[in-house]
Amino acid sequence: MKISFTPKFEDLFRKLPAQVQKQADRAFEHLERNPRYPSLRLKCVDPQESRYSIRISDKYRALGLLQGDEITLDWIGPHGKYDHLI
Repeated sequence: MKISFTPKFEDLFRKLPAQVQKQADRAFEHLERNPRYPSLRLKCVDPQESRYSIRISDKYRALGLLQGDEITLDWIGPHGKYDHLI
């Protein structure tokens, strides 16, 4: 799967703790190679917009729009904020 990032995502990513950035980088590597990788828990959270959630860790999630075999990530942050977004 191809991954792209919005400027908003890149800004949010830079503000994350270094350890979470490393976890996110690993998650994105798995996503590129195998979107069904079990720890990602890739799931559709809004079918109308093709919006998907990716598990970064127990406490962090990323969101993006899926079009064909490309996902454009536009948000990353703590699970609590993720709950409010979806």
